[in-house]
Amino acid sequence: GCLHDGSIRFNEMRRVLSCSEKVLAQSLRELERNKIIYRTVYPEVPLRVEYRLTPAGEKLRQIYDLIYLWSLEQLKETGEEIAPLTFKFHDDVRTSHNQE
Repeated sequence: GCLHDGSIRFNEMRRVLSCSEKVLAQSLRELERNKIIYRTVYPEVPLRVEYRLTPAGEKLRQIYDLIYLWSLEQLKETGEEIAPLTFKFHDDVRTSHNQE
């Protein structure tokens, strides 16, 4: 979901996913090693790092979307609160999710 519409910065991804910095950094390193994402570092102050899907990662997009939709269904069934940032990269899902 986070890389659905192009690139995303580390801190933005962390806010959307609500995970620790350590866990996110480890996961991103693994995805980069497995050639699922690209990591681009811009020599700016402050340092800017962006991530985007590789062509191999793009091939997995349908799987990501199915997992995302399944997760929303589980949250809805259990009555869990769905954070507003959940829909940042899938606004089309917000509409269909609210209509159910």
